[in-house]
Amino acid sequence: MASSCIDREIIEMAKKYKWLWIELGIIIVLAVVLVLVRGEEDTWIKDKNGEWVKHGNPRIQDFESCAKKYPVQETYPERCSIPNGPTFTKEY
Repeated sequence: MASSCIDREIIEMAKKYKWLWIELGIIIVLAVVLVLVRGEEDTWIKDKNGEWVKHGNPRIQDFESCAKKYPVQETYPERCSIPNGPTFTKEY
């Protein structure tokens, strides 16, 4: 009789922990999905022309902004080239 009582307790405990593991698994899966879907905060912003650009990587549209990121050619007038992109010339 004592053995069947202990068996029932073990079965009840196993059921309880089974649901605990299932709930924990669901929480972990939801957390991973939330991180993957959300991504970085403020990833995209609108520039002054109303176009969407990646935050921290604004579109280069003139010589000054190009010279901040890429080397300037020692020519007259000075030029700055974006690799595989346009070339900007300094205006005097």
